[in-house]
Amino acid sequence: MAKKESAPKAKEKVSLGDLVDRTAKRMKGEVTKSVVDSVAHAFLDEIGAALVNKEPVVFVGKFALVPVWRAERTASNPQNREQKVTVPAHWALRVKPGKNLLDEMGS
Repeated sequence: MAKKESAPKAKEKVSLGDLVDRTAKRMKGEVTKSVVDSVAHAFLDEIGAALVNKEPVVFVGKFALVPVWRAERTASNPQNREQKVTVPAHWALRVKPGKNLLDEMGS
C-alpha cells in the first residue's frame, strides 16, 4: 500500500525583529536599523488603530485585514459533544489573500 503524501510543512515563523533586520539590510545603509524598527512599530500601531476602529486594512495585491462581526451561535463543547454552549457575538479578523500574493506563493 502506498503511503499517503503529506502536505509540505510551513517554515519557521518570521518575527518582527527578523523583518526589521531584513529590511535594514535591504536598505543597504540608507537608514539605520533603529529607524527601521521605529517605523515598523509605528506602522503596526497604525494598523492596529485602524482595526480597532473596525476599518479594513488593504495592501492591494498582497492581502486585506477585514474586521467581521460574528453573530451569537450555539456550538458543541469539544470535551463533551452532547453539551451545547453559546458562543457570544463578537468581532473577528478575516485575512483575505490578494491575487499577487497567491501567485507568488504558487497557489
